[in-house]
Amino acid sequence: PAHVSVTAPPRSVRVLTDRELPDLARTGGVLKRADVEALHAMARDRATWKRV
Repeated sequence: PAHVSVTAPPRSVRVLTDRELPDLARTGGVLKRADVEALHAMARDRATWKRV
């Protein structure tokens, strides 16, 4: 796995390791198809990661 270093606290973002992914399901909530597509598009946009 890649190393992630965070210099400032993320804003409303949770960074999970592969071992923590099962815990994500326990938090509840379901994304609608449109939400998933919007999230995917945002994650693929390089400008998004420049702002993080």
